[in-house]
Formats: sequence, structure tokens, C-alpha cells
Amino acid sequence: MKLVDIKLRETEGIGRRDEPVCFGVPLPAGAVSGVSRIRLKDGSEDLPLDRSATQYWPDGSVRWCLLDTVVAVAAGAEKTLELCVDEHTNTQSGVRVVVGGPDQPCTVDTGVAQFQVDTSAIGVSHDQSSLKFDSPQLQMSGYRPTMTVQSAQWSATEAQAKILLTQQGAYLGDQGQVLCRFESELAFHAHSAKVHWQFTLHNPRAAQHPGGLWDLGDPASLIFQGLEFSLGLPAAGGLKVQPEPGLEWSTMAEQWSLYQASSGGEHWDSLNHVDRSGQCNLDFSGYRLQSGDQEGSGGRASPLLYHTIGCGVYIDRFWQNFPKAIETDTSSLSFQLFPPCCPYEHELQPGERKTHRIRFDFAADEPNCQGLRSPLQVNLPPEYVAETAAIQHFAVGKESIDELIQVGLDERTGFQAKREIIDEYGWRNFGDIFADHESLYLTQGKLFISHYNNQYDPLYGFLRQYLHSGDPRWMTMANELAWHIGDIDIYSTVEDREEYNGGLFWHTDHYVDAFSASHRTYSRHQKPNGQDVTQGGGPGAEHCYTHGLMLHHCLTGCDRSRQAVLQLTQWITRFYEGTGTLVETLFDIKSRVLPRIRNADDPGKILDHRYPFNRGVGNYVNALLDSHALTGDDAYLQQAERVIGLTFSPQDNIADRNLADVETTWFYSIFLQAVARFLEVKKLRGERSTAGYGFVSSAFIKYAQWIADHDRPYLSQPDILEFPNDTWVAQDIRKACILYYASSYAADEEHRSALLKRADYFYQYVYDALMKSDTRHYSRILAILMQNHGVNGYFSPGDRLQESEAVIATQAGAGNSPYRSRSQIILIAVRDVIKAFFRVSLRKELGWLRHRHQAFARVYSRLYGPSGQNQ
Repeated sequence: MKLVDIKLRETEGIGRRDEPVCFGVPLPAGAVSGVSRIRLKDGSEDLPLDRSATQYWPDGSVRWCLLDTVVAVAAGAEKTLELCVDEHTNTQSGVRVVVGGPDQPCTVDTGVAQFQVDTSAIGVSHDQSSLKFDSPQLQMSGYRPTMTVQSAQWSATEAQAKILLTQQGAYLGDQGQVLCRFESELAFHAHSAKVHWQFTLHNPRAAQHPGGLWDLGDPASLIFQGLEFSLGLPAAGGLKVQPEPGLEWSTMAEQWSLYQASSGGEHWDSLNHVDRSGQCNLDFSGYRLQSGDQEGSGGRASPLLYHTIGCGVYIDRFWQNFPKAIETDTSSLSFQLFPPCCPYEHELQPGERKTHRIRFDFAADEPNCQGLRSPLQVNLPPEYVAETAAIQHFAVGKESIDELIQVGLDERTGFQAKREIIDEYGWRNFGDIFADHESLYLTQGKLFISHYNNQYDPLYGFLRQYLHSGDPRWMTMANELAWHIGDIDIYSTVEDREEYNGGLFWHTDHYVDAFSASHRTYSRHQKPNGQDVTQGGGPGAEHCYTHGLMLHHCLTGCDRSRQAVLQLTQWITRFYEGTGTLVETLFDIKSRVLPRIRNADDPGKILDHRYPFNRGVGNYVNALLDSHALTGDDAYLQQAERVIGLTFSPQDNIADRNLADVETTWFYSIFLQAVARFLEVKKLRGERSTAGYGFVSSAFIKYAQWIADHDRPYLSQPDILEFPNDTWVAQDIRKACILYYASSYAADEEHRSALLKRADYFYQYVYDALMKSDTRHYSRILAILMQNHGVNGYFSPGDRLQESEAVIATQAGAGNSPYRSRSQIILIAVRDVIKAFFRVSLRKELGWLRHRHQAFARVYSRLYGPSGQNQ
């Protein structure tokens, strides 16, 4: 049975043979019960194929399948592959690994090449050419730390298309202490001599962040001189280099080097590149090339190296991730991922990572090694994606806001063009988006350095636009942003506060320069009023976006994105559920419960929901749903239902929510959107008759009706807004989304039509107002539009209207009242204190306090050691 035709495009004019390709495909519910039956055909030929399910439908059928294959495509050609399901499956091995004995290397046989891999270090040699590369060497002041591999794991011993080797370990200091950690991943491909390698350096320590400020130069930062690895060269043959695409190949001299010191752009020395000293210490604009006695220079190097015995090497996104350098002598090539030749030391902040990606072809010739620079483009028909229903409200037809979203690709004002404004390049910055909207209230000619950090999930928006339009520029930006989020924006440590560990840092604070906070929001130099330092903090639940990371994993197989979803879900759960310690329970009563009691208009009837009615809880619900989708663990879904039920109720008096106070309550709409998604998941599972579904759907339609009856565009009341700008216009599209979904729960056709009419009103208002706006290209506006794309088309008349849920929605059980008296709330608080008291652990209590007061930190360290292990 045929599922879909998949198009591959070769755009560089280079013939590809046995080219590795990896991509994810959505599948309709019930179509594929097991991935072993999936085949990928090139004409009448079955391609070698590894398949893995990354998501399942509630009936157990495969929802998303990841495909790994190798394929040949002629130069400049387009090839159509047929994805089908058949009883016959091809199980022939295309690549295999033979594990050696203790202290012996492994052998990887791809069918056309053999590699020896040292699993006790990071070293690979190619038998036929005698080429080999060795472990990256970290250079500290005065010595080289020792690399130790602590674990190595193969994805399989035999596969049709690809085998992965993952190695994890640490660099140890001169006294055996762990300085930092690393992860190496090698990918070997069937019928191919290509090897893809990615290497991640990670500082796992916690920052000190005094006062919630996160400037560069933290005492727990890793300060080092360089990180480099070498590729051993045979005596025969010679080396050639092409510094930039389109330039002529040149033969390397015995002493040769290329050093990318900066981006080479107009603003190469931007304040975006200040280091811990507060200075921009970049050497010069662009790169310098030294070949013997000859010296040259250029702007942006994307060097491709070729050894005449048949080996090509390419460091992915070389100039974008400056500084980078390559040097050669008579026997080896040195790839300097963090060059020691820089006039400054490198700093990897606590909880920060950096991943480098390199591609090798050990059987290349000069023309076809150009393919290392650019993978093949893969496109799925958007009609097919819509038919699978694997992506929420994905519709094929064009919408009005498509015209607005296309501004994101504009050569003058689009996302890639914005990088040039503040030079959003360099290994820490590249992939992120310039938050240009933060410059709205600046005087002419002034500019803030401001980072976006995935606010409102542009990663999801980029991926959705790629699937909708097939334009590869969206996919390129998505990959770069996903890599940035995983390395830089997520606080990858377990040694800080529980509500910070593993969290996502906020975007740069509003209307102030980032200074030396880089992508961590708050700096001691930020003084909005010119005198007082801005209020600090750390990763916060209202800035938790997982949906794009989940979709990125499904489309690309990137395990880092999958792990990020689960890690962020764990973090936001800790944020809202706490650690259960006694001191935290008392603090929660002081900060959350007592103000509710003191500020109540009626002490006998206080709205007492457990969770706030805001975007943070909406993000919490979305994260739980994303983790449920990736793991199939129903505990996530059950927790999502619990959280929703303790946030709003059909019995709420909406007037008690004070939704007219827009500045403090507007983000209720993000929570309601998460509720709409939850209800769709429950419907897919056939759980529309459950009490929980009835409760949630009734509450949802009640609040949606309030929007239809009472809500207006935010800018219709500009005097109630602190900053009345067009971001508020974009946010109004959320009301349209809520009402579109609410229409499927309407009591009758008249009610349904009324909700759709009001939804259309808000949607059209957003389009009309933004088309007249000269700020419609701002990052935040575009991100909001992309995040909410598709609902209008999905609910358009004659398209895919949902069946009415009116009967079920009106059968909601009353449940417990959300209102309590003052005495009831106090009694619950006392009960929580008693429960926490009986769970008291000195270590946990001190562990909670040590991150908030130096004296407790010293006590904890004396009792349990810096790492938390009892001495």
C-alpha cells in the first residue's frame, strides 16, 4: 500500500551517490501498526532503510516514523521516492559493527569502507586511506586536561542504513577533578565512506548568579585556551582547500592556516560580542589565510578541505560559529573548534554547552566532496501532512496571515536579515533571533543587544511553515534555532535550585541592553531608570516552550530535542509542584496563600484554585502533553488533567478573575489554548464520555463564551496598557483560535455560527491591523502569528469542521467547588505543613536553603560536600 511520495532535491549541481538522508514522516491513524513493514522505494528498487517510531496514535499505530536511508540523486535533479507499507520487508544489513575485546578497537563495515574506532578515546581511522582523527584536546592555562571516556554505546550492531556510536566522558584537571563533560556522536552510513561527527563540550556546574544576575565571568565558568583535534595525514598526496563556495581550489603549503576571527559582517565588532571584561576583543573583520609566506583575507569562510588520496572534510557553519581555525603541517591537520590563537580566553558558562558538527568523506573526489556543504532537501506534500492529522489544526489552504508571515523570509527585514543588525553570530549567539521589538521605544540611531530565546516558540513556527510551504529556508532556521536552544538557552545543570535546574532562560529583559548577560536575561549593568539595577531571576515557567522541540525531534530524529522536551517538562513540574520540603511549604503559604486570604473581598467565598490562571500553567500543560506524545506515558496526561482541573472550573464566577485588568491577566488565553489541545488529545483517545472531559470542556466553553461576549481587541483600550503597541494586535489572534475550537462544542448550529463569526472577527482584525503596521516585521509579532497559524484554515466552512460536542460538554459533573472560606484555606495550609513536617529530611531542607543563603550553603557543603555526597 502506497502512503506518500517524498521528493528529494539536489540544488548544488553535484551528483550524489549513497548520500545519507534522515527525515521524519507523519502517518495517518491506523495505517501502520509496526515500522518493520515500511519500505522506501526508488523506482522499483528498495532502498536500505532504518525505521523507528517516534510517536504513536492512541490505537497503537505509528503516528511519526523516522527514516534513515542512503540514496543517489543526479546533479540538480529532483527524485521522487515512494513510501509504502508491504508484508515483504528488506532486512539485509547494510552497515555493521564488530565489537573488539577489552582495550581493542571496534570495526565498522559499511560495505564499501572499514573504520577502526577506539571506544576508550575518541579516535577513528579509515583502513583504505590510513587517515585518522584523534580525541579533541582541551587546553587550560599551562596544561592539557586528561580526557576520559566513561561510557560508549552503539545504537545497533547491524543496520540497513546507519549506525551511531555515542561516547560520554569528562576532562579531568591536574588533580583528577572534573572540569567539564563531553559527548561525542559518530554516524556511519551503509554503502558509504561518509562519517558525520558531532562533539559537545558541557560545563555541568551551577552558576552563582548573585541577586539573580547572570553576567559572564561567573566563578563556576570554564575558562580555557582552546579545544582542537587533529586529522593524521598519510605521507602520499597533498591537501587542497576551497575557503568559500565558488572560489578556486588552492593547494596548501606545508605550513598553512585559516583563522575566522569574527563574522566578517558590517557590524562584526558589535557589542553583542563583549566578554566577561565588558569589552569586545575580536581581532579583525572576517578571516585571514596564511599559506607559506603568502597571506590573504576574506569575509566569511566556509572551508572545504580535500586530500588527493580521496578525503573531504567540512566543518558545518564555520564562520557563523566563530572563532574557528584550521592549521596544517606535513603530517596532520589541526581543527581548532575553540582556537588557542585568539587574543582572549574562551568561557563556557555554568550549565552551558556547545556542539560542533563535522562531516567527513573518506572516498571523495574533488567535484563531489562539495556535497559535504549541503544535504539534500526533503519535502513532504502538505496535502498529505494535513490528511494525517498528526499536527494540530494543520490545513493546506492559504490564509490571510500567510502574507504577514512571509515577511520572515524578506531579504531586508526577515529573520536572517536581522542577524546582521546586531551581528547575531559567534558560537554562543548563532541560531538565536534578534529581538528587534525591544528597540521600539529607543531614540533614532540607538540599538539594544537583545536576544529572543524562543519566546512563543518560533522553532515550532519555522517547522510548521516548512511543512506548509516546502521552503527550505524555514527548515534551515529551525535546525539552527533548535541547536542553539539545546546548547545555550537551556540551563543544563542539576546543581542549582530545583526551580532553575534544566530550565529555559527568558529572553533579554524588556527594553534594556543584554550587556554581559548574553542569553541569560539579567545583567548587573542593566539600569532601566538609569540608577537601579533591574530585578533579577532565573529560568521561569512562563518561558517554557516544548512543542517546537517535540516536532523537531519527529522531523529530524534529533535526540537532543527529545531529551530537551522531557527535561523541560521535569523542570516545569518541579517549578509548580515544588520539592515538598517544610521550608518551601512555609514559603509557599507566605507568598501564595496568605495574600489570597488578605486580599479577598468576601472571606467566606474565596476563589482558591491551586494553579495561577496564566501562560506558565498553559506551558506546563503543553509540556506534559508533549512528553506524553513522545513517551506514551499516561501519567503525563493524567497530570495535565489534574493541573487543568485545579486552574479553572465550570463553577467559576469569571468576574472574580478580573480579566478586564489586561496587563496582569491577558495570558489566560495561552492557558485556554493548551486546554483546547488537551481536549483534542482526549477525543483522539475516545474519552469524551469521561467526567474529566466533561468538566474541562464545560469550563472551556464557559470562558470562550465570555471572550465572545465581552472581550475586545486590546488596542481598542490603549489607555489601560503600559506599552500599547502592535504586539497586542498579534496576541488577539489567540482569541480567534480559542473561539474556533469552542465552536465545535456549541450547543446548536446557531451558537456554533455565532462563535465562528466572532472568531473570524478577531482573525480579520489582526490581519487588517498588522497589514497597516510598520512594525509587522518584528520578531515577537511574527513568532505569535506562526505559533497560531492554521486554525482559521482548519475551521473554514467547507473544510474540516469538527463534529459538535455539545451534548458531552453539558454533561460536566459539578466536582468540588473552587470557592472556599478563609478558615478552610487555613486548614488546608496547616494540613500541608503537617505533611511536610513528617517528610522532613535535614539534607533536603538544607539543600533547598543552600541556594538562597550563603550560611546554609556553607553548612551543606561541610555536611555533604560540594557535590552533595556525605563526607
